[in-house]
Amino acid sequence: MRETDLTRRGFLRRTAVLGAVTVGSTAVLAGCGGDQTGGTTGGGETAELKCDDTSALKPEEVTVRTSLQYKDKSELPDKLCSNCQQYVAAADASACGTCKVVPGTINPGGHCTAWVQKTT
Repeated sequence: MRETDLTRRGFLRRTAVLGAVTVGSTAVLAGCGGDQTGGTTGGGETAELKCDDTSALKPEEVTVRTSLQYKDKSELPDKLCSNCQQYVAAADASACGTCKVVPGTINPGGHCTAWVQKTT
């Protein structure tokens, strides 16, 4: 029997390998964080802005962020980072901003316990 002949055992082995490669690739791509610029996905929908990456922060900065209970998506619709006095918007409205109090990137739709109503 030649290697190119298809047997049931060979078919199952190749299918298992293909499945493992597909699942592994998906996990690797998901771990990359995806599009953090608010761009579009392949289907034309707007990708949700993700600003919760703390990998570039020092441990004490992560502690501050955690102690202020920063959340990338606010559970309080009237208290968003975008209407907080501490929020510093990015030049590109579809990108993560920063905060005067919370270290790291900040989602304009996020929230923390240091929220203060923005005054104009």
